[in-house]
Amino acid sequence: MSYVQQVRVGGAAVKGLYRKRATEGDAYRFTTAEAGAIQLIHMSDTTILPDGRARVSAGAGSGLTWRNYVLNFPYLIGIKQLEVSVVANANGLMQRIPNKIDMEAARASWSGWTPASLLNPATASFCYFDEISYDTVRVFNMPAGFSVVQFSIPATSLQGAVKERVQIKNQSDNIGLELLGDGNGIVLRSERGKRGLLRMDDELGLGIDPI
Repeated sequence: MSYVQQVRVGGAAVKGLYRKRATEGDAYRFTTAEAGAIQLIHMSDTTILPDGRARVSAGAGSGLTWRNYVLNFPYLIGIKQLEVSVVANANGLMQRIPNKIDMEAARASWSGWTPASLLNPATASFCYFDEISYDTVRVFNMPAGFSVVQFSIPATSLQGAVKERVQIKNQSDNIGLELLGDGNGIVLRSERGKRGLLRMDDELGLGIDPI
């Protein structure tokens, strides 16, 4: 096993010059199960993160109330990787809540759906979550008697996010990977941990924005 490292002289990176570094003994990471991720956040957390975002921020509209929670770990959106539970104040028991996709599917398929139903998302008693970004989750209608939310990724769901290499088979149209969101890009990380967003402008020019 090996990886490529940029050459530095006097602490400064030498442009275009790299060396190969051996990592003997790391091969087990490709097959050994990785640990999952878990975080509990109180709805009244006032922490301001280093990037200026609030750990928890509240909002309301259309009869709904919600809070956005910023996590310490990333997750993959849209594949039901993330599990969210609310924790009862009285006894610490946890109640799993559905994501928005499952909630809307249940609403469409259930003939007993009425405005008086506890499953109606317009009522304060219905609690569900929506995946906002790779590290942010919106929890709607936190029920009375609950103040803490648990966010977790089971170890069995983590493998797609921690693979050291993703290989895409040859495509007949030469499109191996496509990002569908306008302005979306790929986050790269430098040797010293700096992060940059690689994306294309409307003139088809590539640029890297610091994040």
